[in-house]
Formats: sequence, C-alpha cells, structure tokens
Amino acid sequence: MSSGMAMSNFNTLQAAKELQDAGVETSQAEAMIGVMSRMVTEGLATKKDVQTLEAKVDAGFAAINTKLDAKTAALDAKIDTKVTALDTKLDAKTAALDVKIDNSVALLTAKMETQANRTIIWLGGTMVAAAISLGVLLTRIYLAAPAAVQ
Repeated sequence: MSSGMAMSNFNTLQAAKELQDAGVETSQAEAMIGVMSRMVTEGLATKKDVQTLEAKVDAGFAAINTKLDAKTAALDAKIDTKVTALDTKLDAKTAALDVKIDNSVALLTAKMETQANRTIIWLGGTMVAAAISLGVLLTRIYLAAPAAVQ
C-alpha cells in the first residue's frame, strides 16, 4: 500500500475542519493534522517496500531449497554407498558360507562312502566267515555220519 493511498483514506481537510468546529484554532488544527498525517504515513510500507521484501523472502526460500536439495543429494549418495557396501559384504559372507557348506557336504559324502565301503567289506567278511563256518559244519556232519549215509 503506498502512502498516497493511505492519505486518500485520511481526509486532512475534513479532519482540520472537524477540529476547528470543536474550537481548535486553525493553525493548531493544521499542525495537529500534519503530525497525524506523518504518523500514519511513516509507518506504512510502500508497494516497492513490499516487493523488495517479497524478493528477499523468495531469495531466502530459494537458498534454503538449494541447501536442502544439496543435503538430500548428499544423504542419498551416502545411503547408496552404505547399501552398496552392505550388499558387497553380504555377497562375500554368502559366498563364504556356500563354500563352507559345499566342503561340509563333500566331507560328509566321503565319510559316508568310506563307511559304506567298510560295511560292504564287513558284510563280505561275514559272508566268507559264514561260508567257512558252514563248510566246517557240513564237513563235521559228513565225517560224523555213519558210512551208510555216505
């Protein structure tokens, strides 16, 4: 709002006349109205003042937005770096666990094969021992039998 607009709302001539009608001398009424007029207009911002303030506020917001964008971008980059590092670490740990599991499976498979071979050998030995025992038993039976059975 310009001071000219404020003055159009404040009719100094009418105010001076009202003071004179109330018994105030003309010179005093004019002086009082001059003082009041300055009081009203000195505190008001002009359109240019408002535009200047608006430009400063807009510039301030633009600067804040620029800083905010920069900080957001920096945080995004930092988060991306951390996530990439964690992904790499997780991949390495997973690969190490895969190797450990593969080694454990291979070791258990080898132990099972060894145990299976031992079991086969033991069964073979048991079968040979059983055959020998059966042969010895049959020989004794044959030798102990009377000649008629022979």
